[in-house]
Amino acid sequence: MSTEPNNIQFDTVNESVGTWIPQLGSETEQLLEHIQVDEASKTQLLCEAKRVLSRCVPPTKTSGSETGLVIGYVQSGKTMSFTTVATLARDNGYRIVIVITGTSIPLTDQSINRLRSDLRLNDRPDRKWWFRRNPQVGGSLRDIEGRLEDWNDDSVPVDLRQTVLIAVMKHHRHLENLSTLLARLSLENVPCLIIDDEGDQASLNTQIEQGNESTTYRRILELRATLGHRSYLQYTATPQAPLLINIIDILSPSFAEILEPGSDYIGGEDFFSNQRGILRIIPSKDVFTHRNVPEEPPTSLLEALRIFFVGVAVGAILDHEYGHRTMLIHPSYRTMPHSVFTRWVNKIKDFYVEILGLDSDDPDRTDLIGEFRAAYNDLMRTAKHLPDFDKIVSYLKRSVKNTVVQEINASRGKTPAVDWQNSYAHVLIGGQAMDRGYTVEGLTVTYMPRGVGAGNADTIQQRARFFGYKKSYLSYCRIYLEQQLLTSYSQYVDHEKSLRSELVEFQKTGKSLNEWRRQFLMPARLRPTRSNVVDIDYVQGGIANQWFIPLSPHIDKDAAAHNRMIVKEFFEALHLSPDSGHGERTEIQRHMQNETIELSYVYNHLLTRLKFSDQSFAGVLLQVRNYLNQNWDVTCTVFKMSSSRRVWHTRERGLNANDKISNLMQGRNPNQARRVYPGDRGIGDKNRVIVQIHKLNLTRDNTVVSEDVIGIAIWIPSELSASWLVQDQSLHNV
Repeated sequence: MSTEPNNIQFDTVNESVGTWIPQLGSETEQLLEHIQVDEASKTQLLCEAKRVLSRCVPPTKTSGSETGLVIGYVQSGKTMSFTTVATLARDNGYRIVIVITGTSIPLTDQSINRLRSDLRLNDRPDRKWWFRRNPQVGGSLRDIEGRLEDWNDDSVPVDLRQTVLIAVMKHHRHLENLSTLLARLSLENVPCLIIDDEGDQASLNTQIEQGNESTTYRRILELRATLGHRSYLQYTATPQAPLLINIIDILSPSFAEILEPGSDYIGGEDFFSNQRGILRIIPSKDVFTHRNVPEEPPTSLLEALRIFFVGVAVGAILDHEYGHRTMLIHPSYRTMPHSVFTRWVNKIKDFYVEILGLDSDDPDRTDLIGEFRAAYNDLMRTAKHLPDFDKIVSYLKRSVKNTVVQEINASRGKTPAVDWQNSYAHVLIGGQAMDRGYTVEGLTVTYMPRGVGAGNADTIQQRARFFGYKKSYLSYCRIYLEQQLLTSYSQYVDHEKSLRSELVEFQKTGKSLNEWRRQFLMPARLRPTRSNVVDIDYVQGGIANQWFIPLSPHIDKDAAAHNRMIVKEFFEALHLSPDSGHGERTEIQRHMQNETIELSYVYNHLLTRLKFSDQSFAGVLLQVRNYLNQNWDVTCTVFKMSSSRRVWHTRERGLNANDKISNLMQGRNPNQARRVYPGDRGIGDKNRVIVQIHKLNLTRDNTVVSEDVIGIAIWIPSELSASWLVQDQSLHNV
């Protein structure tokens, strides 16, 4: 029997936006009662789960396939989201739920422990779930058959029908075992849900450019093929790779859903846009590289450790060591530096314990206490209600002594697990093993003396283990980063907002994600993802303080005709007046203009409706929209070039050998003592956006080859500066 929750207002949940409406059932109700989050977060969690599941294959269909992308933030609770989707799937008749977990044993253990805890698999009286981890080929065959048969037996009550829940490590052997097992079952008309945690990582084809299939990718395709009724959800905080792979790839998503974090979440915008006094720059001399290996612990590391130890002492005083306090040191992807830092930290720790044990009037102890006081004063800038410093000093020796220092990597063959239960304070030192998906409990101080590396935006973002639900102790947090890396994180905030905004806007169209032109802000110095999974070129760029001119407006005849119609409609609704200038200008040098038109109107009624083959045009539109998001009422200037109230003169322009306009813009009047005309490039206020619209006849070898073509030139002032990425897959998949 399900029990009605006391506080959750389920009737406030929005209805599904997908192809069917999932119904709330007892399993999801009990999950939401069990988890420790506020009621608003529970309502949001349910609403998002309904939305995600509604995009999957309806359980009433006999077969079908869907692939979806579910996008959260780093450390924002994606596991809780897909757990809720899983319970909702059970409530609505899905019979098999497969969770593809991490690529390492610690990550797999982490995911399975959360599933067990949230679904109460170890301590609930009923048996709604039949759970197996990495099932072998023969061992579970009959067990699964029996559970599936119950779903087809009307004499078996719904509460006694078990949903098969399988957690499988993202490793080709485990995936192959599962595929072989499921292939031996009769799975016709069996609704199945596959949840791929960190679906942008090892799941994708890393050999696409060689025309091959990487092993894990092939195993995932085989797993999907065993299921006639399958919905495949890629969960990630960094969706660049799934979005940029070829849309004909089986793992290319047909829809995307955006998750919002709870109110206590602290992410990139909090750290890098809304400065809170917790960021610190690691000097270049302290950055650990193969060319720069410091002989002794850097001063910035000592500072970070002292701030951390003061925070540990505060936690002992105020919280009686409830929860955790952790410092993360991430010096390199290579393991050698991890050993160096581990040795340093242990020596520093031993030194501090020794000196803090000296007599109170000992000069060495007095000097060290002064250094800890500086750390205390630093924390006082953000944490306003610290205990008295003298009391903290009395706790320092014990706090330092009991802090566990651990190297986290697979240098000895297996990545060690952290024993969170037996120690309050930890200093963890590692690299890739603590990147993607790894949760660091109670992380307060992060010290990352490394640069941007290969410059892959998704990889850099996944290192941000310092994001998470930490509003309650944010004032104790400090983030130490190298300058370029700090800048990259700051720029990533705009990229992430842009990407999520683009997907939300596209979702409103109701179209398949296959039709979405991949376009979003992207820092110029970063690549979106690793190149070995993307086989279709993309364009990165950015325009600032210069003209943007599409040079082939005639290539697509249909688009050229469309542009004529759009411009005609635009000018019919626009009030224009003659521009000012020298009285001796020719008719070609005189234009009609509007200097007070809102840029938002021009963007919506002209620019976004025009079609040009130049992919950079989409990037320029992105720059304009990004600017409008903060400056919606700004105005611009529109010129109808070479026109009067009665006549719009056609200009003639030549095409070069690449079939591009050689020079759209009219130059200055030659051989004039007085400048009669400054040239097309010189007209208008360069502090604002300027849009010139030209009517052209295009020639080759003095013969007109395209008539009545619309050409445009857009001046982008420096205030609109932004870097972007555009990938138009329609150019490759016709």
